[in-house]
Amino acid sequence: MSFWTETPWPWGFVSKCKAPTVLAGIASVLLACSTVSERAEGLAKELGLSGQTVLGDPFYHRLYQRSHNSKDVLHIYLGGDGTPWIDGLFISDDPTPRDPLAMKLMASVEHNAIFVGRPCYFGLAAIEPCESVHWTHGRYGHDVLRSLKSVISTIRVFKQPIVLIGYSGGGALAVLLASELEGEVSVLTVAANLDTARWAEEHGYLPLDRSLNPIVESDLDGKFHLHLAGGKDQNVSRDHAIRFAQRHNGEYKVYPEFDHRCCWLNEWPSILSDFHESAGESRKIRTSGSMKHSASVFSDLSPQL
Repeated sequence: MSFWTETPWPWGFVSKCKAPTVLAGIASVLLACSTVSERAEGLAKELGLSGQTVLGDPFYHRLYQRSHNSKDVLHIYLGGDGTPWIDGLFISDDPTPRDPLAMKLMASVEHNAIFVGRPCYFGLAAIEPCESVHWTHGRYGHDVLRSLKSVISTIRVFKQPIVLIGYSGGGALAVLLASELEGEVSVLTVAANLDTARWAEEHGYLPLDRSLNPIVESDLDGKFHLHLAGGKDQNVSRDHAIRFAQRHNGEYKVYPEFDHRCCWLNEWPSILSDFHESAGESRKIRTSGSMKHSASVFSDLSPQL
């Protein structure tokens, strides 16, 4: 697409570095320090991904491209929450994930795909209108969703079919975004906290009072959605996938030996292949006028809620 050009990455900040509030003055301080965001950029290059910074509404976003062909289904990856807090006490100056698993998942398969960085992540936290609320209490809030939606609308050609793939907190955003996007949209979440109020309570976190709760606010009627969970996940229990699927007529699958990070990357090619097969069958059912009205247990397990 015309907006996509390979450009140097200009947005590096150290967590304690201060940057000017106007873009014109940023260049003098940007590359002065080494940050987690710069390490993420280095990883992207190692994975063969090209990067670009684009303006959403109202935030800037860092995008990484696998390939982009408007004729193919577009896979849009959304990453996890990263490090919004330090030691659970102090707000982080750079919430960028230390090990961006969603980016690695995207790079492991040959698909038409773009990783869309969340607002204020990947070195953009010091640029207005970013405030810490956008990666803490409001990380799944209206402003974040509006800006992500605007970016997706820009990179999506003529409402081409898209698959929203969200890991962890990115999964919460994926289902909320899917509720607002038109056309052929399907959703695949991985280890996602789909009931954010319950998740915060389970861990003793402060309430996400500036965010939307996916299990309450989502509307995925007519969209195929599958939610994957690890049986050994201590961060997000499998109940999130099960309860969300049951409430919103979706599907779920529990991998008994997986946790929050292991072993999604190793199995991702087969996971994604199975997803597309199931999504294709779902489209056939919808076309025939026979919609499912209950959660499909996409697993051999019979978990207890």
